[in-house]
Amino acid sequence: MQKMSIFDSLLDKVWQIARNEEDFLTAFARLTCDRERVAMILALPQLQDFCVTDGFSGKCETLAEELRLRGDKLNLETAASTIDPAHATAKQALELYTSAIRVAPQGSMSLARSYKGRVQVLLRTGDTDLALRDVKRALGFQLPPEDAIKLLSLAASCHQHKRAWDQAEKVLQEALDKLRNSELENNVKASMTGEIISQLKTINHEKQQDNLKKKLKKTDSEPRSGSWGIPEVTYGKNADIPAASAALRLCFSPQKGRYMEATRNIKIGSVLIVEEPYAWALSREAMAQRCLHCCRLVPAPIPCTQCSTVSYCSEDCRDTGWQDYHRFECHVLHHLLSAKELSKMALLVYRIAVTAFARADPTSGDGNLSQKSSAHERDSTSTESDPRCDYPSSVNSPASFPFLSSDYASVHGQVTNSGSRTPADKLKRATSAFFLMKCLRHVAQDMTDDVEMTTSLLRHLQSCSCNAYQITEHVVPDGDVRNATQNELGGGAYPTVSLCNHSCNPNVARHSIGRLCIVRAIRNIRKGDEILDNYGPHFLSHDLEERQKYLETQYFFRCICEACSEKWPTADRLHEKVTGYKCIHCSMNIGLNLLNLKTCPHCKKKCDYGKIAKRLRVLAREYDRALEDLLHRRLHECLKTCVEYCDVMDSVVVHPNKGFVKCQQAVSLCWSLLGNTNATRTNLTFSL
Repeated sequence: MQKMSIFDSLLDKVWQIARNEEDFLTAFARLTCDRERVAMILALPQLQDFCVTDGFSGKCETLAEELRLRGDKLNLETAASTIDPAHATAKQALELYTSAIRVAPQGSMSLARSYKGRVQVLLRTGDTDLALRDVKRALGFQLPPEDAIKLLSLAASCHQHKRAWDQAEKVLQEALDKLRNSELENNVKASMTGEIISQLKTINHEKQQDNLKKKLKKTDSEPRSGSWGIPEVTYGKNADIPAASAALRLCFSPQKGRYMEATRNIKIGSVLIVEEPYAWALSREAMAQRCLHCCRLVPAPIPCTQCSTVSYCSEDCRDTGWQDYHRFECHVLHHLLSAKELSKMALLVYRIAVTAFARADPTSGDGNLSQKSSAHERDSTSTESDPRCDYPSSVNSPASFPFLSSDYASVHGQVTNSGSRTPADKLKRATSAFFLMKCLRHVAQDMTDDVEMTTSLLRHLQSCSCNAYQITEHVVPDGDVRNATQNELGGGAYPTVSLCNHSCNPNVARHSIGRLCIVRAIRNIRKGDEILDNYGPHFLSHDLEERQKYLETQYFFRCICEACSEKWPTADRLHEKVTGYKCIHCSMNIGLNLLNLKTCPHCKKKCDYGKIAKRLRVLAREYDRALEDLLHRRLHECLKTCVEYCDVMDSVVVHPNKGFVKCQQAVSLCWSLLGNTNATRTNLTFSL
């Protein structure tokens, strides 16, 4: 039987108290603010001795050597084989070396030799840039001369593969110098010298052939297909909300709370928000394949220097991640990941706390999160009669601008819906906050106020359940777009994105590039319209009853968007044909025939609808070709056609319309494929 995690044991003890002590839950239910709830938990006699000890997966040289030797065996089999170097055997060898690197003690020979083994696999699979990074890492160790020389030879092969002839010759000359100055036996020196001279001759021959080809025919390099990189916001950056476009503004009403509104007409495809999260966290599964810091896919990761759980793409990400947050979680990470009853948001909430803690200025006396948030807390926890009022009013005042994603106040101001939660829900979250505080107390001895810290953690455990967003990737098995599926990598606290309210028919779509959240207009948005995101249940996939139940349970509101108010059908019941056209000026229904229509019968404004009808027919034919572009990953070409087709349809077609929805989905998929993708989802099968 598996041992219960320390959090699960703690929660079980609190539930026992609630069951055995008659007035406990009743008294807890009467409390009016988070600080009072926290104080009650902290005062429980049964919890006074509770503490957290180290809980993390450390290093093990014995296991590292076992994994490396298994990698060496597979590597030899791959080298002797005539099959495709990207075959499963090579991939398995790569995973074995990576697993060995993850568990090898820092500075050990096992780590150096595992890097060397991985270099050989990466070179064979054509990942020369990654191989060169591993060469540099391995050469940073005090290696035996023979191993160091062989690594230099591998580095030269990488440069040779990249047609960087001068670098290849330079590295081999360095290998020869090292060989001459070594104390290796003469027969070994002679053999290795012969191999290096032979490699130099091959490189020189290929260099001459390459120069000859360049003289005979000058070729222009083709642009590399794939990601557009990080886009910039359309219409310029917003001075008040730097992560948002200047086409948006922050508004407030008692009914809606905070929300975003368009200050101008916005075209479909416009980039409206590009936001770094205040804090983020990967799932345990994603930690093996994604960089913990930048969240990008890492074929050849490097580990944390202390634990064997997380991965990084580079030393820069590793060092920055350690300084910013991982030093606070490394030694308690196992506790946070292993608890069955702990919310999956718990690690994100912990990250919010340690991010604020790490950013505190020690010279200002602002040494912990509790001091940063206590003023906000006094504003926000005095009453819960109105759940929409449980954020600090200062966040919505002019004094709060600029609204910064990196400002703790922007995260702290997110609504918690505490007044709508059940006593049992609050008790579990309060216990979770107590546990997270104890984890932080274990690694940060200078944290001074347990009540304030736990209160802040409790606040975020509530607000993140309503305001955090997924970090996603699209998995494309064997590169086949038809089988692409979205996968959750983790979550992030995006203060600007969270300003968008929900609609079951949203006018924006979210996508992830690394840990960045990109928000684009998925249909045309008129000046004065609210910016509407989707929180999960979409009218296409969930019927009205399902959507309302989910939103009321998770977000504590009843949706009254047009899809709900007009009871739009789900995708399987939508009509293929257009059910009606609308005026481009007043949006009133103008019938089914556009060809001879010049004036709207309602607003009397003129428009050549016949010209629009002809353009729709042309775009319908081009749309079929655009879908072929999508299947072949020609994403830019597909987007060019589909965005225009959506634009024209949106202006005249009465919604909901199946053709428009399908085109929208093609556009959204292109945007996703330009962000986080994964060709295959490979699960490690090795016990660590």
